[in-house]
Amino acid sequence: MTRLSYALAVLCIALFGCTKESSETHLLPDGYTGPVVIVFRDPSGISLDTQKRERTFQLPSNGILRIKEAAPPDGIVRTEFFYVGGAQGKRELPAGKGKDEFQIFAEQDGTIGSVNWTKADGEVTMRGPGVQWTSYIVGVPSSRPDWIQLQREFVKAAVGDD
Repeated sequence: MTRLSYALAVLCIALFGCTKESSETHLLPDGYTGPVVIVFRDPSGISLDTQKRERTFQLPSNGILRIKEAAPPDGIVRTEFFYVGGAQGKRELPAGKGKDEFQIFAEQDGTIGSVNWTKADGEVTMRGPGVQWTSYIVGVPSSRPDWIQLQREFVKAAVGDD
């Protein structure tokens, strides 16, 4: 093995070998359609168990869920979406289907504002992301020409405007 091949192998192991997959389960009220926003780093939000690599988001009927903790770290995330409740119980919702099919689509993430941190001795101040959010739409993409505009308005109402 040449030095370059060895270096590339070590780099690949370092970058990808330590990455652990995490999972998210999004539980939506049966029959919900429209934009969904999950707001992270919201002091008025609920607390999640962040010790596990599995997170469950129980969405309320208004489609906006507020969480106290930060958004999950970047990495490999397996995400599943389900309707819960109703006569049929728990049903998986598809993602990435054709434009005329019911699905989860237009997934986006963002950050509004920033937060300042200062060490206890007062020496160092760092800036970091403020309110983080993720959003998606539940429905048939071709059923409304204004889905994306509606999603933007929904996000703005949930997290404000930077």
